[in-house]
Amino acid sequence: MFTNLKVERSVYEVTDKSPLYRELRPHKTQRRVKSSHLANLIESFKNKGSALKDVPILVDRYGKIREGHHRYLAATSLGIPYYIMQVSHMYENMIAINTNQRNWDDGDFANYWDIMGREPYKMYNKVKAEHPYISYGVLVCIFNKKSGRYKADSKEFKEGNLTLDHLDHVYKTVRKLAQLKDISKNPPLSKSTHAKQQFQEAMLEALQNVSFNFEKFKKKLSTKKHKLNILAKRTDMLKEIYKIEGK
Repeated sequence: MFTNLKVERSVYEVTDKSPLYRELRPHKTQRRVKSSHLANLIESFKNKGSALKDVPILVDRYGKIREGHHRYLAATSLGIPYYIMQVSHMYENMIAINTNQRNWDDGDFANYWDIMGREPYKMYNKVKAEHPYISYGVLVCIFNKKSGRYKADSKEFKEGNLTLDHLDHVYKTVRKLAQLKDISKNPPLSKSTHAKQQFQEAMLEALQNVSFNFEKFKKKLSTKKHKLNILAKRTDMLKEIYKIEGK
């Protein structure tokens, strides 16, 4: 496929046996080291492999790192090989790279595991496509039958460990959220409120409360005044939901 294409630059492997291994230094334009990001990289490299061969560190002819300082520090702290590609000492693309580069969000992880053939993620994406107003994070909560997002759940989701253990709960919950779209009149529940993560999480908490009567709440919401559109915090929204149900 690539036989007739020009080879633009070479990538070099640097092992801990090389004199260069610990000699690279960040260029003055590199961002300050963020300890939490570095710690996360080190942990990721330990558990999943470094993938550094696929993302070479950009270095100029003076041994100054132009992009990839955190990856360099993580690799050298673990004593594993890293890979470099030489760029001009007049290199000016670092800002563009770092401005446009972003971490994966839940949608990226869902699509990745869907493509890799994981059935729970295929179902997750199907439900998300059918109910686009539900945030990715809230949908993870629903699949886990919880009202809030926990760090452990987020980690499991990103690592491909979503399950279909609560599929009936998923269907029932998204149906109930969908029913709230156009039901209120005084004032109408705005689209932005209906799609707001704080509102959705407040509803999940209410729905998991055995004493909460959703049908009663739905009926009252269609006739009674409410302040849901002007509230921002999940706790305040939950109080308002209970207040509407009890009117």
